[in-house]
Amino acid sequence: MDIRNKKMVLISHCLCNTNSKVSGFSPRPACEQDLLNVIFENGYGIIQLPCPENRVYGNRRWGQSREQFDNPHFRSQCRKMLIPFIQEIEDYLKNGYRIAAVISVYGSPSCGYSGSFSNSSYGGELCIDTVQLQLDSSRLEPSPGVFMNEFSNLMKEHDLAIPFVDFMEEDPAGSIEKILSLLGNK
Repeated sequence: MDIRNKKMVLISHCLCNTNSKVSGFSPRPACEQDLLNVIFENGYGIIQLPCPENRVYGNRRWGQSREQFDNPHFRSQCRKMLIPFIQEIEDYLKNGYRIAAVISVYGSPSCGYSGSFSNSSYGGELCIDTVQLQLDSSRLEPSPGVFMNEFSNLMKEHDLAIPFVDFMEEDPAGSIEKILSLLGNK
């Protein structure tokens, strides 16, 4: 007997595993439990996307801006990571599955969709006397992070239409409400 409902979402890696985040930036001990509970309670499975920053730079990396990730090497690595997911999505859709959304991380320079951390002057050696100046000139830009930008481009190239929705760690309840509207519940 097979009772699967053929519903799923794609989700940014760190929402299921906050251990992959840059040190000092994890608002939760392990995962975004409330978000995951809502997804599961509404009968959705999860496809967890890879963490591009962790895969390319490792766990002991510095926080970076979108501009630092916006280079040919990082973009090509993102595409290499995403091609198997594009193929998996195509196969699921061909076989009658519904993929309701790609859940990204608002503000992430790689995995944000409607906003990403930006600072065009980031770069060079980290020094105590310049860190605050760098942070003060940083901002959230209303544009996708590099990984989600490449994912969106690949989906367009493959005629895949799956909506993106950002999870805002500063507003989990509001984010969950938006996500629920895409799932077709509540």
